[in-house]
Amino acid sequence: MFGVETCHEIHEEKLTWLKPIILQWLRLNRDYIEDCDCRDSLYWYNERANISAFAGATWRSGGFALEEYNAIKGKEETKGKGRVDLYIQYAGHRAVFEAKQHWLHLSAKQKQDFTGFISAACEKSMADVMHTQNSLNHPYGIALNFIPTYFKKEENVGGSLILFREAVESCDCSFYAWFNNASGKDVISSKKNICNSVALIGRLA
Repeated sequence: MFGVETCHEIHEEKLTWLKPIILQWLRLNRDYIEDCDCRDSLYWYNERANISAFAGATWRSGGFALEEYNAIKGKEETKGKGRVDLYIQYAGHRAVFEAKQHWLHLSAKQKQDFTGFISAACEKSMADVMHTQNSLNHPYGIALNFIPTYFKKEENVGGSLILFREAVESCDCSFYAWFNNASGKDVISSKKNICNSVALIGRLA
């Protein structure tokens, strides 16, 4: 894609139907940054904004998406009212998603355990989707993790960024996607953080 570096892979064969949605998610992030001339992004707000972007990618692909809807969740002894982050229908498939967002500060000063960071993030979303699936039992229950990165302009984090991307590509997951703004114009937040990259990691429950 023009102006960005991306990659993606689906390890779980039964989830290959998600590929058009993942590709649209990457394009959606690219298109929005380009439209805003790098002054804004979809991924640097909160969990709900990231879910909306994935839902938007589903609609763009010709599917249907329902966000933040009420449902009874949990097993018999723990059943209660709650909200499901996302439900989609696409190409004859139905899936329910629970999502988490985890900001990652890339640092050049200390060695970071990116594999451990990703694993801990996935455990939280997996616990949520398992709780949801205990009562809803959709054909697919998927844990989503959005990991946007940030760093200060004076920090040289090129090496850390490469190591994080490698950790994403080799992590224990059902699928992943990697997005990095490579337009030459940084996406800079109100706190003067550079926020050019986001990883999407999914695990099948």
